Amino acid sequence: MIVEYGKRKTLISAGGTGDVYISNGFINAYIHDNSIEDGCLYLIPGESCYATTKLFKFDHTCKISKISKEEWLFLLHLYRFSGREADIDLLYYHIHTVYTQFTETLEGLHGWNLFSLMHQINFCNQDKDCFELPRFNISDESVNLLLKRYGLKRGKTVILSPYAKCPPNINDNFWQYLCDRMKKNGYCVCTNSASAEETPIDGSIPVFFPYDIAVPFVEACGYIVGLRSGFLDIIETANAKKVALYPFNCAKRGLSGGGATASFSVNAMFGRNDFLELETGLSNLKEVADDIIDYFNDERCVNENDAIYAY
Repeated sequence: MIVEYGKRKTLISAGGTGDVYISNGFINAYIHDNSIEDGCLYLIPGESCYATTKLFKFDHTCKISKISKEEWLFLLHLYRFSGREADIDLLYYHIHTVYTQFTETLEGLHGWNLFSLMHQINFCNQDKDCFELPRFNISDESVNLLLKRYGLKRGKTVILSPYAKCPPNINDNFWQYLCDRMKKNGYCVCTNSASAEETPIDGSIPVFFPYDIAVPFVEACGYIVGLRSGFLDIIETANAKKVALYPFNCAKRGLSGGGATASFSVNAMFGRNDFLELETGLSNLKEVADDIIDYFNDERCVNENDAIYAY
């Protein structure tokens, strides 16, 4: 890397899509406030994190390079033992307690969430208002081509996003019930399927769309229901009816004992109020699905709802 990019400050992102989304928004302020005049090398592990990073426009002195998960783990070990000497900074709020990750116990305590912890621990010198949003390909032609390719109805399509890296998946019966009810209510239903392992819900249309068109595509469809994942961070600015689901079996976290919404609420993290956020358990799946349908059938403005329901 030194041969290819020269000797410069090395920044290494976290390994999750949502974590990378947050750190990307602070990179330019970080470079400016730390007076990194010789530039920096920003290393990104894996395809999804790299695609997320490509949405952002960085200072011209910041060079981006994709690395493998194995290389990322090697650099993590290097940081543990000689981070200062190697001029490496790892941008994740667990990293400063990399052996015990006790900072995870702070999630939800005193209102701290993923965004605020990363801001305070990794970017404490940067004002929160310095966070820069990504840039999307807003070509209407590209969106229309996708809608036509998959046979989707503009403004009347529900995107189901039932897969995530960290939280456990919700029972398939829930997604099937939701899909069937949506179709009976006149909606076109599709499943966000990014790989062969992410099988579509029966009766829905499998779709794939790149991150750089995610926000305009979601806006064109009009509706999305997603298991809480980094993908929901990426589409957080979309003007659509959006539902984020938090499984009960990952709800109690840290010293706060609060729910997953306390740690990962999209609304709280990004100062929004336009996600309907629901905590789900095995006993309330039908009620949650019915609430989502009622919310979608409500013709009020998409950002009037700021409720977080827990059963």
